Amino acid sequence: MRGTVDIDPALVTPVTMQFAAECPGYALSRVTVRDHVVTIDEPAERGGTNEGPTPTETFVSSLVGVTNVILRRIAKRDGIAIRSLSVTAEAELDRRGVWLVEPVTVPWRAIAMALTIDTDADEAQLAVWEEDLQAFSPIHALLRAGGTPVTLAWRRA
Repeated sequence: MRGTVDIDPALVTPVTMQFAAECPGYALSRVTVRDHVVTIDEPAERGGTNEGPTPTETFVSSLVGVTNVILRRIAKRDGIAIRSLSVTAEAELDRRGVWLVEPVTVPWRAIAMALTIDTDADEAQLAVWEEDLQAFSPIHALLRAGGTPVTLAWRRA
């Protein structure tokens, strides 16, 4: 059974986010969002200065981060505590596109995530959470629409 959530109506209206970037070199970008600067770069062996994760690594990091946020919102909605959560991801990227060999329709061939969780949720509840995570997470939805399979393996902490 899914619970309900009381949300301030202002939080569910569309939002336009503002980003600005300084790009001082071949691969280095410093992206400002709100009052944060995110450094994105390539490793030295690919022409970067290795000051931050690559754009594709940043994307998968966002998937991991949104998994935490959405799962905790779902748990709160359902009145079930998450005492701890850790997430790992393994993502297979078809790099032909990023190296300009040929366009790639589905660049992420597969992403496997392992979620280690300490919660009172039972197995049936975790199944609902998995379904809801993939339905409500914007990054999961984007990957699904793009044809990338994202699998989740649940482990008890």
